[in-house]
This record gives sequence, C-alpha cells and structure tokens, in this order.
Amino acid sequence: MTLDAPITLSDFNLLPAAEAVALLYDICHCRDWAEQMVAARPYDNLAALLHSAEQCWRGDEAQLLEAVQGHAKIGDKKAIAAGGKTAREQGQVASAQSSTLQALAQLNGEYEQKFGFIYLVCASGKSPETLLELLTARLKNTRAQELENAAAEQAAITRLRLQRLFA
Repeated sequence: MTLDAPITLSDFNLLPAAEAVALLYDICHCRDWAEQMVAARPYDNLAALLHSAEQCWRGDEAQLLEAVQGHAKIGDKKAIAAGGKTAREQGQVASAQSSTLQALAQLNGEYEQKFGFIYLVCASGKSPETLLELLTARLKNTRAQELENAAAEQAAITRLRLQRLFA
C-alpha cells in the first residue's frame, strides 16, 4: 500500500500495525509520529485523524530533522521526473525557467549550509517564482525561526497527504 493508492479509514484501522506505520511513514518521514498515529487508532472520521496528526506532530527538532530526510529538495528535477509525490507536489517547478531552477539550487545549498537541513515548504499550488521568493526571504531568518517554519510546513504537507490518502 502506498500514498498513491487511497484507502478508507476503515481499512486503515484494520491494517496490521507494521503496515499502518509504513504507510504513514511515507506521508511523514518520522517514525515517532507514525507510531503514535497508529497507536491512536481507530479513527472514526477524517477530522479525528487530522486532529490526531496535529497532536502527534510535536515539530521539535528531532522529529523535524528526521522528517526532512523524506523530502526531495525544491526544484530537484530528477525527483520531479521520477513521479510520485514529489512530482505531484512540485509539479509546477518542472516548467520553471532554467534561471529559476539554478537560483533554487544555489539558494537550497545556502539554506542547507546555514540551517543544517533542507528548505522545506508546502509547494502544492505554488509557482516556482513564489517558491524562490519564499526561500530568499527565509534565508534571512535565524535557525530557531526556520525550525519553527519548517515544522509548520511539514504539518501542512502531512495534512494534504493525509487528505489525499483518505479521499
């Protein structure tokens, strides 16, 4: 079972724990979060599941640093071309001008060097230019601000992925 194959909440509630953790780990690359979500089953409805997702996501540095390892960098053409969730979430970046892609790559590197983790943003529905503007603005922040920003972005990404999975 993968993120690309929607399931019902009833089916999810009945999955063996290891399969349910693996499914959620594909949504948010944080084992602690996935295990807490599975332990909180059964879910009566999507609202209850989304509420639990928010409660289980502490967004502390440990959770965040694990979660960002499951993301492709914004503008990673190889990851976008491979399809799946990266292509779905960063689809607009594929049509970006080469100068925008070069700027994203350069600033991604600066961001990672400065903060110690990749630039994380909920890219769905955002143009490449908007993603570049956000990255440029966020480079001015402190690490503490970026840990908070990235945790909030991960929560938004997780919410969208859960809504898609249980659509």
